[in-house]
Formats: sequence, C-alpha cells, structure tokens
Amino acid sequence: MKACGVTIPIVFPDEEPADDDLEGGVSFDVSSIILDWARHKSDSGEIHLIEDKCGKKYVRFITNAMSNVLSDTDEASSRWNTKNHYFYEIVNLHNRKIYMKLTLSGVGLSTELRDVCNRINEIYPSKFDGDSWQKRTVFSTERIGLETTTTKDDIRGLLAPSDFSHARARRF
Repeated sequence: MKACGVTIPIVFPDEEPADDDLEGGVSFDVSSIILDWARHKSDSGEIHLIEDKCGKKYVRFITNAMSNVLSDTDEASSRWNTKNHYFYEIVNLHNRKIYMKLTLSGVGLSTELRDVCNRINEIYPSKFDGDSWQKRTVFSTERIGLETTTTKDDIRGLLAPSDFSHARARRF
C-alpha cells in the first residue's frame, strides 16, 4: 500500500509480517494437506477439528485432554466467537514454513477460567502478561522450512508425531 508517497506493508490481525528472507516454499496448497491430516485425526477421535475456523493459514483443532483443563463456556465469547477458549493451530506461512502452537483466548473468560489460564501461564510463561490480555501463545513448535523440492508426502511425513513435535504438543 502506498500512503503519503511511502510504500508500506499492510499487516492484518493474526498475520505475521512477510519475511523477505524466506526462500523456497512449494507451489501446491499446503493448507489442504494439513486439513486432510486433521480430518483423518478428527475422524479417528484423536482431535476435534473445527473446520469453520480453518483457512489457508490456520488449521484449528481442540482435544479432549485440553478441554478437560480449559472447559467450554456457555456462550460463544472467545476471540474466535467459540465456546472454547483455546485452539491448537497448525500454521502455514505462505507455503514456506509450518509450525504448531497452542493459543489461549483471554476474551470473555470467567474468573474461574482466567485463573486456569493464569496457572498455565505460571507453568509455561507467555510474553503477554497482565489482566487485559486478549491472546496468549503458550506453546509453539519450531518452524519447519519447506523447500521447492518438498513433496506432498514430505508434508504428510512432517505431520507425524516424531517429526512435527505433535507428540510434544500432546504432552503439553
């Protein structure tokens, strides 16, 4: 976007700024492969895919274990307009890098759920602190770079527990 004669990038909420140093990437749609993986895991009961909260950048799901820790609210009051106040998110950065993170929503929390989130933050400190936080990323895997030679099967392999740190995320 050009404003006042200066070219500036536009960064939308929940978007990471473009990284000019990113090289490589693949020409196919990585998000569809991740979504297929998540559908399979959801069908087998390992996760609960929330498809209406997925897109090109994020594939979002919840788990029974984490839902036992951070229970749903009566109203859809989270930052995603859902009753759950967390998501595991597999992030696709422009078909160049992928990673997984656990994000908590601070929007619309009851005092009891805020206390649970604060306890999680004591154990796994987030850079966002204080009472007015809107979102906390309490866990993130390393970003895995995708090269021009990366295949669809390589992506599927990366989603395996040992390679993608999914097992580490599940232990969290």
